[in-house]
Amino acid sequence: MGTFGFEVFDDDMACDALAYVQSMDKPFEKFEQCFDSVLTEEYIDSEEAQEALAYSMIMIAFIDMKKIDGRSDQQLGVPYRERVVDIEKKFKDQWASYDQKPLVKKCIDALERIKKPQVSELYDLWNESDGIDGWYPVVDGIIADLS
Repeated sequence: MGTFGFEVFDDDMACDALAYVQSMDKPFEKFEQCFDSVLTEEYIDSEEAQEALAYSMIMIAFIDMKKIDGRSDQQLGVPYRERVVDIEKKFKDQWASYDQKPLVKKCIDALERIKKPQVSELYDLWNESDGIDGWYPVVDGIIADLS
């Protein structure tokens, strides 16, 4: 696990997903594919879970940028904050015309599934490393911001 902290962008895979979104033409379709995969896979690998977490942070920016602005630099990271803001600006019009409610619901459902033992490799890795108590509140905070 290329992780150096509990926050979403403290993980290499999430950072890669964020960078990838910047080059996309239709990111919300990719987000939906990712969430669908998380919801249907028998066992969610950690890379897929981190990708879903990165997309969920981006979606928070579209729902309410104040929630991104309210996160500390430790929670989001300065370069990642700038990238999230740039993505929100780039795809704002696309978001406005996208069917948002079903996508947000899928996102929340996917995050809830990522938090389950023996279903999510990411959960299992955090649990094995005794970091579950630090990681769980991060995911719960994202869910709260999406709700």
